[in-house]
Amino acid sequence: MIFFRDPDGALVFQDVDPVIALALCDLVRETDPGEHSAAQTRLHPPPSADPEVIAEWTDYVAPELDLLFQSADQTVTTDLALLDATSGSDEFMIPALHLDAWLNVLTRARLVLSEKHNLEGEDLESLPREPTNPHEVVLLKMVIYGMLLELILSHREE
Repeated sequence: MIFFRDPDGALVFQDVDPVIALALCDLVRETDPGEHSAAQTRLHPPPSADPEVIAEWTDYVAPELDLLFQSADQTVTTDLALLDATSGSDEFMIPALHLDAWLNVLTRARLVLSEKHNLEGEDLESLPREPTNPHEVVLLKMVIYGMLLELILSHREE
């Protein structure tokens, strides 16, 4: 994979490996906690033990947070529109103004995957080179999303 920053500050990715492309094509979908209560709680942690505070948070903050999540999802989906693991397109770009949306989506995907699959820190210590089962695929996605997070953070301040 080739990566560079263009003169406008966009992060450009070319010759994206097909495995990475598949993981990225799943990215927004991986942010959905579904009915998994622990994953839902990670995305909407209660702000307090006080039922009144929780009720206010649920009424006023949670809907705004969900709108922020939806906006980030739409932005990332648009940025990934060029990358198509099935058709062979192997490039995409993250405009500088979209970096925060990407950080949002990547972080949420990692939180949800971690909860849904009960991942611990030691799970990520030995990554299989060629995943042969669903658990190994999840681990590979966690690593890919983590590396992209790190890359974006390291180039965000430049």
